[in-house]
Amino acid sequence: MERISASIRLGAVVLGSALLGACASSYQQGSTSSPAVTTVNGSVTTSTDTGAYHAQVLQASQTGQTACVQAEVVSGKMVYHSTLVAPGSFQVQAQHSEGAWRCVDYSNNAEQVWALLDSSSLASDGQSPTGEPLGKGLLGIRINQTEDKHFLKVESLVPLSAAEESGQLQSGDLIVAIGEGKDGELTPTAGQTLQQLVAQMRGEPGTFARLSIMSPGTAGTRDVVLERREQTAEQQAAIQQQQIDALAIKDNSGQFLSPYTSDGVTA
Repeated sequence: MERISASIRLGAVVLGSALLGACASSYQQGSTSSPAVTTVNGSVTTSTDTGAYHAQVLQASQTGQTACVQAEVVSGKMVYHSTLVAPGSFQVQAQHSEGAWRCVDYSNNAEQVWALLDSSSLASDGQSPTGEPLGKGLLGIRINQTEDKHFLKVESLVPLSAAEESGQLQSGDLIVAIGEGKDGELTPTAGQTLQQLVAQMRGEPGTFARLSIMSPGTAGTRDVVLERREQTAEQQAAIQQQQIDALAIKDNSGQFLSPYTSDGVTA
């Protein structure tokens, strides 16, 4: 049985690492002692290490977006191009083809696919519909659009986030409208794209978003006001631990299925 050290960054980052391996399995990364060189061109980040892409994978896992990466060799060193795109804004390929990106789609159970990205996808992601950069403040809600595109469904809550600490939201809740500020006018989610809705939920840390929530089995809606926060190192660690726990095989017996073995390894 393959065993994965619990000290390794798992969850979303494991998926990101697997994608990087699929893109560049024939090459070794450059020395980790050299500082990374990172540039941003539109919504595409180019870097000599994988840190920027790992951060995008974590962001995609919270917002229901898709994180994509390409790798190439420049002057004998690996260079990684990465970006976030909205679900459904790319063309899935049956296998790797010229110009394809390796993507992990968090709107579809973190499915890993090869995809072609069009210029509009690359231009729009990481920005609001008006072209302004999205704020770094997050509410801590993993979301997806319902099949009819009328509402946003709460898939789960991010550990140590404003959404989790509020105690007012749970998986399965539907977001039917979003407003800016504690008493901002509510705009229905129906008729908007996922990109537009994500842009409304994001913002500068310390600002507030007002959500109109409908819970399954209840009548009417209720308002929930949450403060946007920038993700902290402590929260990232909690997210990674949550993802480790989700990967572990629980309620099993045997030497390696506890789910943790005596030497601290996840089966």
